[in-house]
Amino acid sequence: MEREQKYLVIKLADLENYLPDMEHNEIIRLAQLVKQRRIADGKQDTQYVCVADDWPMYEPVWSMIERWVDGGASSSMPCYSAELSEAINKIAANANFCTDALLDDLVDWLCANGYQGAKFRSQVERYKLNRNADAECMPE
Repeated sequence: MEREQKYLVIKLADLENYLPDMEHNEIIRLAQLVKQRRIADGKQDTQYVCVADDWPMYEPVWSMIERWVDGGASSSMPCYSAELSEAINKIAANANFCTDALLDDLVDWLCANGYQGAKFRSQVERYKLNRNADAECMPE
């Protein structure tokens, strides 16, 4: 996928800070006019997510979009999946199946594939600490 500029994004604070009121109001008026004409043309009032290039998630978001456009991921990418979190917790809780290496490999895979690996890594580390603390308290 080739990245292209398809949208004009102006931060509202920049309008207020860098343009006189008359020009600021004119841009707002034109944006409202485009919105009204889109609706009159039968199109929805579309909402957008904007990620600035100085945010740490900028490149990961681009990677997710590129994978989706190139057909490598479904449109319902589970980047914040409660089901995935629940599955990791179940794996972690099964002492007969779970090893630290397995958990670490799973979290590494999540990080490498655009999931919230850092979130799951902290859950896994908490599990390991709790498991070790529980084992120390168990009578032999």
